[in-house]
Amino acid sequence: GRRLAALVAYREGLSKYPNSVPLLKAAGRLAIALGWQAAAGTGAPDAARPNPVAWLQAAEQSNTTDFEVQYYLGLGLAAAERPADARPRFESAKRFRATRLPATIQLADLLARTGKPAEALNELRSVGPESPRAVTLGALEVSLLRRLGRSAECRERLKYWRTVDPTSSLLRYESTLLGTPDAALWTHLGADANRVLD
Repeated sequence: GRRLAALVAYREGLSKYPNSVPLLKAAGRLAIALGWQAAAGTGAPDAARPNPVAWLQAAEQSNTTDFEVQYYLGLGLAAAERPADARPRFESAKRFRATRLPATIQLADLLARTGKPAEALNELRSVGPESPRAVTLGALEVSLLRRLGRSAECRERLKYWRTVDPTSSLLRYESTLLGTPDAALWTHLGADANRVLD
């Protein structure tokens, strides 16, 4: 659980072994998990500053079939406002079972943010049968249906997903956007900053 200390160790390792694929992958993955992808640039890996995108790109060059590298590199590129570069990484990562659901959710998010909500909805629905209890997927589906103006279908899917997880703050919020009053939602969100962030 000492992630900052781990990153220091990875960076020290990279200063000694800058071409080590396991170190590049581990350092990049951890830096992305820590939210440092915003510092990502396009330069070569540099031991002086964290650059998870560069580390993961170097790992990708050594092994273009590593689905985990593809997924985390997609996250870093998306956060660095490079959606055109992120998209093929998510598309690659979603071909593998271990990263299919998270990569598909990220790809749908990327498509929605770039003005393609119908395409994003199709992506989500492509993994729906495999993940009938994935509430994050369901909340995004409801949100996209609402944005597309498909309110009857949106209400039907919201009802289904609320039976899967009646405690989901995001689903409760989507319900209010569809006109269902929920005064207790704001007190619930106000009690915990992480709920607001979610």
